[in-house]
Amino acid sequence: MPLMSLEEAVQPLVPILPAVQDYAYMAKEKCKKPEDGLTQDESASIMLYSMGWEPLEQCL
Repeated sequence: MPLMSLEEAVQPLVPILPAVQDYAYMAKEKCKKPEDGLTQDESASIMLYSMGWEPLEQCL
């Protein structure tokens, strides 16, 4: 079964956290060529999960 893209994965979160699309885009931009054997989406999803969010109560 193919993995869904990061953009597809965050879509259900948009109604409660609209900025998640912007953060996902930034994460993918920083992970264009991951050297860890992961896909760009896999690497960006880890980065998105560990990013600092402002304000803090909007963290994933």
